[in-house]
Amino acid sequence: MLKRVFFLFLLNSYCIYNSSFYYNIPRDTHSDLVKVSSINEKLYLVEDFNYWKTNTLIYISKEKVYFFGTGWSSKSAQQILWKAKSLTTKEFQGVFLIAPTLDYSGGIFEFRINENVPIYIHKAGYSYLLLEWEKWQEEMKEKFQSWIIERQTPSFDGLLDDSLEIENGEIMIFYPEEIFVPGNLVVYFPYDKLIYGGNLFFDPDEYHLYLNSRQKQFLENYKLLLRKLKRLDIEIIISGKGSPYHKKNLLFEIEKYLNSFSSI
Repeated sequence: MLKRVFFLFLLNSYCIYNSSFYYNIPRDTHSDLVKVSSINEKLYLVEDFNYWKTNTLIYISKEKVYFFGTGWSSKSAQQILWKAKSLTTKEFQGVFLIAPTLDYSGGIFEFRINENVPIYIHKAGYSYLLLEWEKWQEEMKEKFQSWIIERQTPSFDGLLDDSLEIENGEIMIFYPEEIFVPGNLVVYFPYDKLIYGGNLFFDPDEYHLYLNSRQKQFLENYKLLLRKLKRLDIEIIISGKGSPYHKKNLLFEIEKYLNSFSSI
């Protein structure tokens, strides 16, 4: 019995202090598990610890507020919106779905219906999300008791083309062609020297990426994106999963990791 208690103590300590282990444990909870912290005077990091940890961004300009992802669900979105309101009274101008997947779009209805915040998605991801939405809801309900199925079909306020500049060029959004899913976007903040692209940026040492046969077809698109980004003035990369903060050398680490699949 004493050995078992000691083992559980060690496991708990490991979960707390080892970020990689902690980030990858799915959490089924109703608790307040969204954390918002300041990156600089305009950018805020949103860490959604519900289910599998996901990182998104909030950008607060002189007059408007932009969100880059909604969180996993309405539960996450409620917390994100509440914390955004505690930061500013400025107008919520829109949500840009960084990827048409549930971890970045599950809270659509809390933003769109309850708060009347416009939702934007890349045109390549629009059909994909609508096609997969019901299946994703059923899969999450099977995995997590706390998941509340949202059967209503999402609606959007705008379909994005391949590039968009807002706030006089302070925010640059572009589509690097399909990599993991149709419509995966990259956001570049040139004045802040920061990029964000959801699951397109990850630490290979802590977030293992599984590439199936279909996804391997788009590796060249990924490598082209990395080559483009290496030419930009970048100091900070925000990962969509796991530890959020990385330096520009992450691009080289990802490129090396992707090259390991070239011979498969």
